[in-house]
Amino acid sequence: MQGKNHSKRVKRLRIILPVMSVVFSIGILLLSIENTRFSLSIPLDLTNIDNNKIMMKGPKISGYNNDGSHYTMHAGKAFYDISNPNYVIMKDIEASLPIKNTNRAHLIAASANFDRVQDVLNITVPFTLNLENNIRINFNSATFYIKKTALETKSPLSVFSSYGSIFAQSFNTKDKGHVMIFSGNVKMLIEPRVLQKEKNEKRILK
Repeated sequence: MQGKNHSKRVKRLRIILPVMSVVFSIGILLLSIENTRFSLSIPLDLTNIDNNKIMMKGPKISGYNNDGSHYTMHAGKAFYDISNPNYVIMKDIEASLPIKNTNRAHLIAASANFDRVQDVLNITVPFTLNLENNIRINFNSATFYIKKTALETKSPLSVFSSYGSIFAQSFNTKDKGHVMIFSGNVKMLIEPRVLQKEKNEKRILK
């Protein structure tokens, strides 16, 4: 009886562990953001002032994190009020962020608000994070607290990988990305080939 229970536990772990790699990838992404410091580069000839608002064409936020890895964030346009220059509204964003083991995360979003003092990036429209280990995360909105190394969304999100998918109504992190909480009607789907691999291994062991 104990042998059967042990076999069931091993089977569950073999199925769940590959999917958990998706969650760990999110944590690694957040830990890389912790070491990131942003610097804003604006070509002066591409800056317009209108009605106390400054419009920048093609601003670039770039630099290196503490590990020496390069990061970039481009925007088609960016706006800020002269009375509050630390609050930047960005449009048509493409970003490349370093992740552990030389991988990168690529972010594409139509717009975002960036608080340069608090280091908070708030994206209020649907956007996608593509990781080079074939993991794709679709958000409806999210807030990156860069100084706290935290990510929060109160909107539905979906995570896709070659092992399976995770769906939830909200998501947040604690302890600098070490703790990740999926909430609200959480579903996890396993790819059939993962289950088939388990069946094949079971036949071999018999």
